[in-house]
Amino acid sequence: MGMFLIARERNVKRHQIKIEHQKGNLRDLNCFFITDIHKRKIDRKLMKKINQPVDLVIIGGDLAEKGVPLTRISKNLRQLNELGPMYFVWGNNDREVGEENIRALMEKHQVTILDNENQ
Repeated sequence: MGMFLIARERNVKRHQIKIEHQKGNLRDLNCFFITDIHKRKIDRKLMKKINQPVDLVIIGGDLAEKGVPLTRISKNLRQLNELGPMYFVWGNNDREVGEENIRALMEKHQVTILDNENQ
C-alpha cells in the first residue's frame, strides 16, 4: 500500500494503561494520542471511532506542515478539544507554518505545549 493511502487512514488502536490514583488504587487512564495530522482534517468519522470518555489528548507532533492553512489547524484543534484537555509536543514539520502562529493557536484553544525546557 502506498504511503499516500496509509497517510489517509483513520485507525484507532486501544491500549489499556493503569495508573496509581490514590493510596495504591489503580484506575484506567483514557488518553487519545494522535500524531502526524499534517494536511488531514479531523472529522466526525474519526471522532465517532473514539466513542469513549477521554481524560486527555496528546498531539504528538506534526500537527501541521508548510502549506496547511491556519484555519484548518484551528478547526482540527477545535474538534480535538471536544474530547478533553490537550497537550502538544512539537514535531519536525510544525514550525514550517510559523512557531508564533502555532503558539497563538495553542493559546486560543487552551492547549498546553510541552516544550523542552531542560538546559
